[in-house]
Amino acid sequence: MRWIVTGIRVLKPIRWLSVRRNELQSKLSPSAVRKWMADPTAYEPQLAGAGPDTDATPRNSLILRDVSYVVSAYPLVFSNESENPPQKYAAMLMRRAEKGQCFQRPSLGCREFAAEFETATGDEPAIAHSDDLGRTLYDIVFRPEGNRAVFFSPKLESGVIGTAPERVLQPEICQELLKCSYKR
Repeated sequence: MRWIVTGIRVLKPIRWLSVRRNELQSKLSPSAVRKWMADPTAYEPQLAGAGPDTDATPRNSLILRDVSYVVSAYPLVFSNESENPPQKYAAMLMRRAEKGQCFQRPSLGCREFAAEFETATGDEPAIAHSDDLGRTLYDIVFRPEGNRAVFFSPKLESGVIGTAPERVLQPEICQELLKCSYKR
């Protein structure tokens, strides 16, 4: 099963924020953490500040701020089993959204930008703005020989971004993207 996003209604004016942050290049290993827990004097902090003696790389990000969207989507069910119709998944999503529950916290681009969500009423007016939003990441095709990023050129038309894959992607890319969602 995969959710196909067909459109995004933008509810607040587009505003930008520039964020500078330092990203660590290495990862903490579980064995290092266990060692520090057993002997706190052996703790060696990772220096996250940018500079010659650190493991960090400075990153500059231009991000959207104070966003509000209504996302339109439908579940694409890959198996034709009668016990798993699309309506089951749609009802499950609505039930969880009404309670504020989720399996994994949704984010807007990066995990640091966690998204709050709720069910839409249908009355939310889109902004009265149209624009070409430039090249944007649509999804990632996961392949054994290496993953491939899929980009598209979204257009904001009267506050709505059309994202239906059959409209914004070439047919062969659309098929490859959906194919990588099947369980193998």
